[in-house]
Order: sequence, then C-alpha cells, then structure tokens
Amino acid sequence: MKDKSDVIFASGSRRSGKSIILAQKIIVTMLMNRMINCVVIRSSFNQHKDSTYATLARVIKQMKLQSIFTVKKTPLEIEVRATGQKIVFRGTDDPESVKGLDFSNGGLHLIWFDEITSIDRNAYETITGSFSGTAEYEANNQTLISTNPAGTSSWVKEYFIDKNLYGASVYSFTIFDNKFLSKKDIDHFLKLKDIDFARYRREALGEWVYSQGLVYKWKTFTGLPRGIPEVWGLDWGNAGGSGDPTAIVRVFVDTQAMVLYVMQVGYSNSLPLNSIAQMLPRGRDVKIFADTNNGIANAELMRKGYNIRPMKKEVSKGKVIDGVRLLQTFDIYIDENSRDLLSEIGQYLYDDDGNITTNNKTPDHLLDAMRYAVRGYWITGSRGK
Repeated sequence: MKDKSDVIFASGSRRSGKSIILAQKIIVTMLMNRMINCVVIRSSFNQHKDSTYATLARVIKQMKLQSIFTVKKTPLEIEVRATGQKIVFRGTDDPESVKGLDFSNGGLHLIWFDEITSIDRNAYETITGSFSGTAEYEANNQTLISTNPAGTSSWVKEYFIDKNLYGASVYSFTIFDNKFLSKKDIDHFLKLKDIDFARYRREALGEWVYSQGLVYKWKTFTGLPRGIPEVWGLDWGNAGGSGDPTAIVRVFVDTQAMVLYVMQVGYSNSLPLNSIAQMLPRGRDVKIFADTNNGIANAELMRKGYNIRPMKKEVSKGKVIDGVRLLQTFDIYIDENSRDLLSEIGQYLYDDDGNITTNNKTPDHLLDAMRYAVRGYWITGSRGK
C-alpha cells in the first residue's frame, strides 16, 4: 500500500487480511525513513499481544526481516536494530501512556488504531494530537485505522464512511482479498449466506449492515462432549435472594471445528459461597474465568484450590462487542436442559442500528459468563497458539 494520505481507513470483514496489509505498510515505511517511529493503539493494552503485536511479528518473519528487527516481549515493542526506531503498543485504558512518547531517534509519525470501533472519538482525537512535528526533518505524519464493521450508529461510520470528516483514504476488504484463507475457511463464511444473509454481508463482505435479529445463532444438543477442552465461566450476582443472580456455565471449546458446547450449571441469587464452590471443579486442570465484581469470593475460592482466573468486566460497549464477535466466530450449541441460558440467548438482539439490546430487559448473566469463559480461554493462549 503506497498511499501517502494523512489518514488511511481500512474497513473489512474478519480475516480479510486488512491488518496484515497495514502491518506491512508500517514496516516498509519505517525502513524507508529512519526518523519514523510508530505507536499501535487498542482499547486495552492487554489486547495487543495476541493481535497487533502477533501480526507485526508474523509479517516480519514472512518478509524475512528477522535480522533487521528485534521483537521484544518485555517490554512489548519492536525495534529496528540499526537505527533504534521503535514500534510501541499502548491502550486507551491508560491514555497517559500515550502522551509525551519520546524516541531516541526521530519522532512519532505513525499511529495505527486497531479495532477503532472499540475506541471513543475523544481518545482518537487526543492521541492523534500526539504526533511529532515535521519541521526538523522530512517525515509525514500518518494515521492508519483498521476495523470490522460495527453498528450503523457508531461514530466511526459517521466520521469515516458517511461523511468522511477526516478526509481519509477509505479501503474495504473482504475474505476474498485474503490469499492465505483455505477453502475450508471460505466455506465456513459461505455457509452464512443461506443462514443469515445480513451477517454474511457483514462478516464475509465487510459491509456496514445490520438487521434486527438475534446476536447469536445456536442449536441445542444432549449428552456430554468428550475429548474437547473445557473451561468455566462465572458471573457474580447477589446471594441474598434479590437482585442479579450468580451465573455459572461450563463450555467445551473445539477450536479445530470452531464449535462451542455450552451448559448452564448454576443460576440463582440465593446461593451461599459454599454452595457455589460445590458446583465448580477443583484443581488446576480446569480454568474458571470469573468477573472481578466479587474479589473476596474469588480470593477465597483460589485459597481453597479452585483455578479462578479473574476477568475484568468489560465496562465499555466496545469491549463487550469484541467479546461478542469472538463468540460469533463459533457455531454455538446449547444444552437442551439449560432453560435459563436458552431464554437469555433467545432474547439477546440487535436493534435496527446494530446495537445489542435485550427484549424487555431480559437478563444476560449466563451470556456474560459464557463470554468470560471463551474470551478468557482465547486470550490466555489455551487455544494452542
């Protein structure tokens, strides 16, 4: 991509290759101008390791540039050995870490916002104000943006798609642009065409389109899956007989076939901690991803030998959407006896603008627990990557 525009906006379907193209551009741009450094932004710093950092490291290897770049995990950064130029990673959950970035050679002239629909507009404008000046030497400031399509009410769609207020060069990518996708991968997306055409247009063709309907598609199953890794999810509620229930799910994750088998284990607002403990597997073999709303209970269960992995609750809309999108990459099967889970998933809807809503404020606690389990399993590397 030789485009020298101030802003490049790359929108596209999941696995369309847009991130690889932007990573290639960053690497080539830095090698062509030794004064250019780059910061990569996501809504949370912790998301980088398995996404943007991994993509850049893979592209460096594909381009056979390992002798030119040093790829570091501590701190998380990539450096050009000969010049000291750096690619650093930051999250909008710590905006102060972006301010005042200083480099031993050159300045900040490249910013890559990945999954910008998870980042609010004020953060975007604050961070782009951190560019270094260009009067001292010849270097252009350039903003690179990558995202999957989001709801039609997203500020990103208005500012970059509908009105293009930043004057960006806009590119759209589909699964057919990714030459590395196998026939099996493409067939997986093509199945959506007859099942959910709006989702096919969004996830395969990268169109900014939503229709009112279910967030998740699912089928029911009976029995107990065998030979598939399992993980548990726990969403803390109240124990006094009123308010939100505590929700527990057991999830079998088949990353080869991209299938989830989900079973409801607990769902009550009157369970004492010892009763909850009796529902959970003890020992190190099975991970239990629990939200952090009840730190005392999490600590007590860990003390008793339960493999509790606290998951910070996604307080922002963007982070919830990220978790939802991850689950949507799987075929979901719900145990036919999981009555409350079937009720929640059946009323978990998109509205006309593509925002997630619930019918008559139906609870979504089991769905939160399911999201914690799968997201935790994915980001901690349990998927074998």
